[in-house]
Amino acid sequence: MAALDEALEAAGLSRPEKGNISSAKRRAAADVVAERFVLVCNRGDCRAEAQEDERVLAPAVDASFCEICGGSPAAAAIEAMQAACAGASVHRVVVLGGSPSIRSRMQRDIGPPLELRLVDGTVARSRTQARDDLLWADLVVIWAGTELAHKATMAYPAGDPRVITVARRGIPALARAVTKFARGRATV
Repeated sequence: MAALDEALEAAGLSRPEKGNISSAKRRAAADVVAERFVLVCNRGDCRAEAQEDERVLAPAVDASFCEICGGSPAAAAIEAMQAACAGASVHRVVVLGGSPSIRSRMQRDIGPPLELRLVDGTVARSRTQARDDLLWADLVVIWAGTELAHKATMAYPAGDPRVITVARRGIPALARAVTKFARGRATV
């Protein structure tokens, strides 16, 4: 709070002994805060990413004010994934596994330019289906921490650099793994 008071006083917008800012000065005060401070929630990954920012870290009153995740780690991870994929020419991704509700959410939340082929991990895949997936996709993700049977994955060749396995559940974990793949591909 002392740093905030100092910044507002230096901008001529307030003094530390004042409790409120007039409505006429609120926009200017918000601009000073945005320029000098990065609001971040208590999530460790958000705090780690905010460390890269030159602005002063300030705790967000609510996670929805976090400048990194906006209160939704999944949305932030998806945004980073889409940016990384665009930069690495990764346009088509096959995902094996995930519950029906997670696959529906991914279909809804992940859109162009990234194309997804979401595969039910409880149904066997033939070698022909796996070959077609590999011909179509830039990346195949085997989402091991979800609803996934061995019969769905055994047709995919071990050692193919475009096939990765994600061991953790949750859209953020999947998105971070795809982001890591895309960033590694962009440097090759």
